[in-house]
Amino acid sequence: MKKSASTLLALCLTAICLQPARAADYIVAPTTASICNEHRVLSRIVSRFDYADDNLLHTGLAIADFSAIQQTRYEPRTEKNLVERHYCRAYANMTDNRSRPIWFLIEGDMGYAGIIGDNVEFCVAGLDPLRVYGADCKSLQ
Repeated sequence: MKKSASTLLALCLTAICLQPARAADYIVAPTTASICNEHRVLSRIVSRFDYADDNLLHTGLAIADFSAIQQTRYEPRTEKNLVERHYCRAYANMTDNRSRPIWFLIEGDMGYAGIIGDNVEFCVAGLDPLRVYGADCKSLQ
């Protein structure tokens, strides 16, 4: 069930990403906000949430889709700050028909061994029992 839901989500996200962006999609830093909406970022979150639910949470939930995606903060790469960071927030619309706030961080060039792609960290409100990101996901806000 989760596999087919994930496949359906991937197809829906592809369709959404191919649509032109609306002005409301660019709340902060218009030239960089689109990274929060990127299919590769959102599908990575869905995949990692599925893994976390299967191995830790055991809720049977999955992320059906996302809404109200926006960038909340941008930290460019500088001489002192060697990692570019995009802080984003959205609502994760879950398979139980509840919409939960989700915060995520995209760190440029911090993927595998720091050379392949971006790192994505995320936290869904109420679904971080180990408080990896602090109470109420504070460290990603």
